[in-house]
Amino acid sequence: MRRDYQIRKVAHARGISLEAYSTEPAVQALATVTKDTEDLLLNFDYPYSTYVEQDMGQHSLRERYGTATLLLHASQAMLNEGFPTAIYSFASEIDGAVSRYGLAVERSTEPDRLDNPPHAVFSPPPEGAWHDSHAADHLSPPSGNYRWWNSRLDPDDLYDHPEFPTNPILPEEREEWLQRCNQEADRLGVPAENLKDPRVIHFLAQLSDARRLLATQEKCREIATEPEGLTPSARERIAEASHLTRAVIMVLEDGLGGKAPLAPADLAHEVNQAAKPYGWQAEPAA
Repeated sequence: MRRDYQIRKVAHARGISLEAYSTEPAVQALATVTKDTEDLLLNFDYPYSTYVEQDMGQHSLRERYGTATLLLHASQAMLNEGFPTAIYSFASEIDGAVSRYGLAVERSTEPDRLDNPPHAVFSPPPEGAWHDSHAADHLSPPSGNYRWWNSRLDPDDLYDHPEFPTNPILPEEREEWLQRCNQEADRLGVPAENLKDPRVIHFLAQLSDARRLLATQEKCREIATEPEGLTPSARERIAEASHLTRAVIMVLEDGLGGKAPLAPADLAHEVNQAAKPYGWQAEPAA
């Protein structure tokens, strides 16, 4: 119930009709993916347990989180295009992300979509089911519990961070979260003793959430129809954003669990699938 309220809150903040949210699978899918992208981004932006630099081979933990943050900013810009929210510079975010891999973003073709200087994602406001003139009215949670208001769960809550003494996660949430972290640890071959390190848990939680977001995005491809009034469509946005989520996972897993170091060409492929409609491509830096 709380998660459904928070997804509705995301739709509400963008002026989307809550009636459309309740009846249109595409509307709900876009709001869900947008919320989960925001949550993942916030936890990369404010990782309380990762201020200390952690060596992870060619790219440190701090570098991986920084790259992931920029990729998710670009994804967020694509998902929010046309809605009344803050817009990030799409090209500069992508360029900053891929620069650590010897790539640079260049204009390749005339964009299929409008590109608002300086390279921010922009399009006319949505219409129809995607916009409700009364949606700006306050949306109150059905409970006074702070967790209904909070926009995200934080991996650091697993360790009862002292800055959040009145903000505990539920026991079943803790169990489900730790179970997913253990699954990621098994997949990557992380020693059991390392799971006592908050930085390791934070990393595994972020990786698990990124993989779950990608699974949600890929499932959205099954949506058959959606209301008119949104350009690009919800399915197009989600499909393109899924390439950036896949790039996030590739960056996090780079060289871990027996994987070979991430090849710049493989990263560029995923980024370019998302950036092509906007006329940008990642190429080897000169």
